[in-house]
Amino acid sequence: MPEASSRSPVTPRATWLEGVVAGPHSPVVDMPLRSLVEYLDAWCHAEVELDEARFAVLIERRADSKAQPDRDWQDGLLAALQKIADCVDVPLESTLRATEVHARQTTETAFATAGRQLRAVRRTRPTTAADLRHAIAPPHAPSARPRRLWITVLTALAALLLAWEVGLVDRALAPPADQLALEHPGLEGVLSVAVERSWGSYRVTLARGLDFPQRPTDRDRLLAASRTLTERAVRRAVCDGGRLFVRLHRRSGDVLLAVPVELGALLAAPDARCTVVIPGRRDAARLSIALGAD
Repeated sequence: MPEASSRSPVTPRATWLEGVVAGPHSPVVDMPLRSLVEYLDAWCHAEVELDEARFAVLIERRADSKAQPDRDWQDGLLAALQKIADCVDVPLESTLRATEVHARQTTETAFATAGRQLRAVRRTRPTTAADLRHAIAPPHAPSARPRRLWITVLTALAALLLAWEVGLVDRALAPPADQLALEHPGLEGVLSVAVERSWGSYRVTLARGLDFPQRPTDRDRLLAASRTLTERAVRRAVCDGGRLFVRLHRRSGDVLLAVPVELGALLAAPDARCTVVIPGRRDAARLSIALGAD
């Protein structure tokens, strides 16, 4: 999925905002909730539902106004949401999505949580005929029926939307490649490893290192010099063109993701490359090359 991209400075043909923001309720969030509703009032319909434990804000297009937000509206919206997030002890739940339709491109923005911080994560795609019809057609008027049903349904849908949101946010907020520690014990000098960040993922390229065995005697010498059985097995996989795993870890050491890499090509040509792509994660801290996925 594409990384976040900057908004165009050109005024869009249409902008709409839809979704739910929810979290734990206490009296300290009432004032920032009111500020959020007032901020959106000119061009969106925002309704707050409260009980003793939870709040939910339903935000949707406003039917009786053609007003468009100014160029910096997202900064103002993020600031209003962050004031709410600062008042609670756990991350907010957000399915809030904005769409800005231009003649050739449409920008979709997810207002998502990264810990207790709110971020606007954007992707840009070609404008479709459906976007233009949606932009021209008047939005549906807010229903007069009780809103609790809508809040309940949309909050339940958050679990489904979370898969898309987490993938997008994780990739957009994944740390740069040069901030990841790289570990390949027993293979220092045997393999050359390059890591680059591409569209929110890490492209890991393996090539022959200076100590890569050129002859059978080099292979035997390398295996004999192994200090542990694990090191010997890892080196054997390289020497015999076997399989290893590229693993992405949290700072705690837990494995987030693991992708297999086949090394047979390295035996065929001195300039061969073996490349794998592993999706970025915002809590990634290091990469390792190992025998297994766990």
